[in-house]
Amino acid sequence: MFLKIKNINNNLRIEDIVRLFTFDTPIYRFKEDNNTIMIMYDRLSHIGICLELNGASLIDPLEIELIEILEPVVIKNRRKKEGRCVCFISNNKISIDELEALTSSIIFYVYKFIGGKHFFIVEFEKDFNISKFTSFYDIFLFDEYLEALIGSGKV
Repeated sequence: MFLKIKNINNNLRIEDIVRLFTFDTPIYRFKEDNNTIMIMYDRLSHIGICLELNGASLIDPLEIELIEILEPVVIKNRRKKEGRCVCFISNNKISIDELEALTSSIIFYVYKFIGGKHFFIVEFEKDFNISKFTSFYDIFLFDEYLEALIGSGKV
């Protein structure tokens, strides 16, 4: 499942939120709101945060607010190969096949959320330039590249 959370009082940096979760938990950040992130989440045990089993609230001493829980449906699943992974929502501006043709990359997961948007998890080469596709994505993956992106001033 996915947790969409927001830093209520803007007193916690994104990298601080990331450190609350295990290193293998992908972190996504919404372009339109720098204080809102989405976490792909398969466990209820982590440091400093306790999610109630009914999904009603997020108990957190660091004032992080749970906005919603998203339950995606996998509509396409391909085997993952080695490489850099980038996630984004297409905003319905590009199809799965068009994206694969443009990037020469393999999309190995596609989730569909309410409203019809598609959430792509895409395999890219490590040196692939994602910036030319900025009009296509709403959410960008912050995983092992988080510190490099923060250090470069891009986030």
